[in-house]
Order: sequence, then structure tokens, then C-alpha cells
Amino acid sequence: MIYELKNIMPDWLEPSLVRLWYALRPLVRLIFRGDSHFCPVCESQVRFFLPHKWSNRHLRVVCPICLSHPRHRQAWVFFKDRTDLFEAPPKRLLHFAPENIFTQKFRSIPGIEYLSVDLDSPHAMRQMDITAMDIPDNSFDAIYCSHVLEHVPDDRKAMREMFRVLHPGGWAVVQVPISESITHEDPSITDPRERLRLFGQCDHVRVYGLDIMERLREAGFDVRTTRGSDIAFDGDRERFGIAAKSPLFFCVKNS
Repeated sequence: MIYELKNIMPDWLEPSLVRLWYALRPLVRLIFRGDSHFCPVCESQVRFFLPHKWSNRHLRVVCPICLSHPRHRQAWVFFKDRTDLFEAPPKRLLHFAPENIFTQKFRSIPGIEYLSVDLDSPHAMRQMDITAMDIPDNSFDAIYCSHVLEHVPDDRKAMREMFRVLHPGGWAVVQVPISESITHEDPSITDPRERLRLFGQCDHVRVYGLDIMERLREAGFDVRTTRGSDIAFDGDRERFGIAAKSPLFFCVKNS
């Protein structure tokens, strides 16, 4: 449902509609209030999550309050429980393709110096190419890059750029759609319909396998994988709406 609305929505209108949704949040909370599910991002108790696609109405994964998806909720729990993002000293955080829910949360954390970037998103603070960032070396303590690299033709260059702009000892949280054991890509495929068939979305240039870890290591990172089942027990995971097998890659730039 959310996906279909975004597809038919003009780009210039999307920020206004998102702001309207958030403005109506007190009413939305009242409508969806319940005990079945809990969103760790907006800390809301709701009766049920919304479907992401109208064609999959039985698959309810979107928080009706903040519009978070399972990957957002997994990342937020990981940030809180497995990183030093909320601890002193203050951190500089770089966020690619910023989601509204996280922009608000990151800006509210005391001590966080926050920058969001994207190639053309109206939500980003600066327009920037992830493969050629106008940012000095060793500038950031942390990076969040979720569902971005599958859109980037030269993803290895993007990974090297992320490594470059991190301080030694800094870290990046990377999430991508995973559906194959080995990454499948073909630069000669440019037809949107064929990309949709092969890669799952018309603007994706590949579908990743777990061998993305080797690409991240080639860029210089020490990489660890955390799945949804690693950060929440069964009952909490179901209540939070976090996918058990979904991997999150924690990439450290060792000193």
C-alpha cells in the first residue's frame, strides 16, 4: 500500500504528505492503539502493522505511526544495543538516502553532529554522489547506509568512499536486500522491466548475496553480520516486526 502510493506520488509532493502524516500522528496513534505490536523506533503500541504492498495485504510490516519497516526497526535496536552511538564522546554521523523517521531520531540525540546526503532526494541535507563524496578523509565516526548500494553501479567505489571518510575506529551499518547466495549483477541490463524481474526493483542494478561481505572487506572493513534473530528473542522479534533472517552488516574501520 505504502509502496503503491509512493509510486504514483509526484516527487515534489512526497515531503509534504509525509509531514502531514506526522502531523496527524496523535490521531493515528489513537486509531491503531493496541497491544499486539510494538515499534522500537517510535515506541508505539499498535494493534497491527500495515502492508507494504497492496498485492501482499497479508504481509503486514509497516508501522502505521512512523512508517518504519522491519529493516528500520532492526537497525534501531542494533544502534541502541550494539553500538556506542548514544554514548559519549559526541559522534559525527553520516546518513545516506535519509529516511524521515531516522532523520528526526538522529537529530534528537544529544551530541550527534548529523549530516544526511543523497544524489537527488529532497529529504537530504546535501546532494552528493556516494562514489565521489565532497568530504575530507576521516571526517565521521559512524555511517548508516541502508538499501542504497543495490542502486549504485560501482558499489565497490562507494564502499571505498565510506571507508575513506570514516575515522579510524569508526563504523558503518550497511543493509541491502539479500535474496541469493552469490551476488548477481549484469551492467548490460538497463531495461527497467528486466531489472525488476531479475533484481527485484526497476532501479536496482544487482541482487546481493552474502558475498557482499567480501566486497566490504576489500574496501578495508572488518565485517560482522548480525541477523534479526541475534538481537531479539522470538517473542520480542515478532512483536517488534523484525525479520529473523535479515542480515545487517557492521563494518569497522580498524585503527
